[in-house]
Amino acid sequence: MKRIKQFEIYQVNLEPRKGSEQVGKRPCVVLQTNAVGHIAQVFLVAPLTSKQLEKVYPYQVLVNRSKSNGLKCDSKIKFEQLRIIDRVRIGKKLGQLEIDYQPAVFQAIDVMIDRFGDFR
Repeated sequence: MKRIKQFEIYQVNLEPRKGSEQVGKRPCVVLQTNAVGHIAQVFLVAPLTSKQLEKVYPYQVLVNRSKSNGLKCDSKIKFEQLRIIDRVRIGKKLGQLEIDYQPAVFQAIDVMIDRFGDFR
């Protein structure tokens, strides 16, 4: 069983979808801890999209394509579309999200879950 690590980016099959869920085969960043990455059957991921990059909300993170992250074009991580997926949905590893993005990732998650109660 391959070890899947936090902040790695994989091609993921998000079909079938329901309602307004993100759809298709697309890059997703793994968010869950490395403590369970080698034994887990399900993973917390956030999909990326290369559409509508002119508007990036506080619960999204713009990521510039690079050799390291394996993205083919600039994209944004959509934390409003967090998903728990089974291991069988995970395809090819594309790359690793650079460490420079990690503070923005955690800040966007904080906004998405309203960790500090700013929107209650």
